Amino acid sequence: MTTLRFTIPNVGKSISRPLLRVELLNQANGRVVRALACVDTGSDKCCFPARLAIKLGHNLTAGKESLMTAFDGSSYTAYLHTNLLRLQDPDGNEAKYKSSMLF
Repeated sequence: MTTLRFTIPNVGKSISRPLLRVELLNQANGRVVRALACVDTGSDKCCFPARLAIKLGHNLTAGKESLMTAFDGSSYTAYLHTNLLRLQDPDGNEAKYKSSMLF
């Protein structure tokens, strides 16, 4: 198992978020998106904004539909797509996962 450190910058006045640098790769077309991702250890699924699916070349609504429930009880529809997820900590250590993720 790879151990990665993450940074916890302040977002706003008093909110801190654990963040990792991530790279998403759509292996079907080779498109790559790099972003900072919030580490949510209580989450059951890996979720990313729909705009990243479009940048990766996915037809958003062609993915398997999944009904998601947010922490406040509200529901929304997300779509499942498979990508290679590369995580990188501030020291440059990396871990790679082929994962189905929701957009």
